[in-house]
Amino acid sequence: MHTRSATTRRWASLLVLTVTAALTVAGLGPAPAAAAGEASITVSDVTVVEGDSGEQEVPVTVAGTCPVAEGCVVTLTGVPQTATDGNNGWVPDVDYVVELLSQSGTTVGPGAFTLPLSLYVIGDERPEADETITLVASLLNLLPGPFGWTEFATAASSTGTIVNDDGPRAPATATIEAVSGGGQAITSNAAFPQPLVVRVTDAAGLPLAGVPVLFNVTSGPAYWISITLPQRSAVAVTGADGTATAPELAAGYVREAGVLSAPVTVTAMAEVAAAAATFTATVANVNLYAAAGDGQTAVVGSSFTHPLAVSVSSGQGYRFPGVEVEFAVTSGSASFGGGTPGTTVTVVSGTDGVATAPPLVAGATPGPVTVRASAVGSLQTVDFTATVEAAPVPDPVADIRTTISVPTTAAPGTPVTVRLTVTNDGPIAATALGAAIRLPGGVFPLHLGGGLPLQGGYVLFGRPSLAPNQSVTFTVAVRVNPGTRGTLAFSGGATSWFVPDPDLTDNNASASVTVSAPR
Repeated sequence: MHTRSATTRRWASLLVLTVTAALTVAGLGPAPAAAAGEASITVSDVTVVEGDSGEQEVPVTVAGTCPVAEGCVVTLTGVPQTATDGNNGWVPDVDYVVELLSQSGTTVGPGAFTLPLSLYVIGDERPEADETITLVASLLNLLPGPFGWTEFATAASSTGTIVNDDGPRAPATATIEAVSGGGQAITSNAAFPQPLVVRVTDAAGLPLAGVPVLFNVTSGPAYWISITLPQRSAVAVTGADGTATAPELAAGYVREAGVLSAPVTVTAMAEVAAAAATFTATVANVNLYAAAGDGQTAVVGSSFTHPLAVSVSSGQGYRFPGVEVEFAVTSGSASFGGGTPGTTVTVVSGTDGVATAPPLVAGATPGPVTVRASAVGSLQTVDFTATVEAAPVPDPVADIRTTISVPTTAAPGTPVTVRLTVTNDGPIAATALGAAIRLPGGVFPLHLGGGLPLQGGYVLFGRPSLAPNQSVTFTVAVRVNPGTRGTLAFSGGATSWFVPDPDLTDNNASASVTVSAPR
């Protein structure tokens, strides 16, 4: 006989599911791993006449097949429909409790398994309607995943019914209606922001105070937060205005791999009301995390070094491939380059669950940049920050270099043209540019090209400024004297009088002409 405390016996109607010590598991020997699609599980329906007092035990069976050599985990939960969940005993008028060998489930397999369960019903003499719960048995893979049992999951459900034998329930004349809190959406493992509120009114539409209202999470991954453990049933009492506010509702984890979101249904019932009020909500199963690219800096007009990327995964660690992720520049001067240019791009996550944006290119305006990533099926967004820096100010120097060109040979009495080319390699303009060509002895000047002759054979040239990456050529024409023989050396140079030159090794140049008499 299953024994209970005096407090437990005072509950109006109690339905308990407990795994007994008699555990039968078939096929415990080594077995090769099989495909996850071969996993199976069933749980039997149970119908029990409540009775007026005492306890009665009824067998319930969970059976199935674990297809992998590593073993599986079996869990069993009770989902309230019109009965009241009281696993922790804190809800008044409890109708059932599901007690497992452990909260983390029972390990079975590989192969076929059968788990005998015991259903305990405590009778009472209160007239009430037949009450039901849904028994949900789940089979989870023990193969390692990023956050535990995430490789595969299969589930089955059945109905447990407590049949009333104490006469018909009194006719209900009141009405219960949802006031607020429906239609919410929240990320898994977070509390819903708004409480669920109902109003109970009599046949004349006036509020009824002091009416107990039972809130049941009838489907979906959600539970009521208590000071002990989570519950799927909660009771609140109406106030003077006829309203009752449920305790805080929290979203659980969506265990099924690849499911982007899961619906939640909550019913609110009162014995004085003929029908229940229904709330619906959604638990989003897609979480976004910044994977790469946050906090970068780039100069105007250049690409940021690392592409922006987010990881798309579930609360249980399943990585979602094929999810559309939008990257949008929400502030600052930047855009996406590559094959899909613009300030907003949409990409799809890969097999590793990572979505990577095209290269982000810094715009023309220095300052902070914000890029927001969002995904289908997720309530979360990820903000990336970046900084666009102004182009560096060039050093105030002008790198001057020169080359000089003359014919390689010449005959006495013939003209020779000398060209001095000056180039400014920057980065800024060379102001007050001065250049000179030095003529050797044995030549006579014919044309100085606007230059000023000085002692020592120098011809001086000037220019107000020479822009970066620009060149200028100064030309002098001379005639070789009739008696001149041998080698004539011409040289030249240039400099800026006001702008420093970082490299003086290439400011001067020279060239030679060989003079020989004709034969």
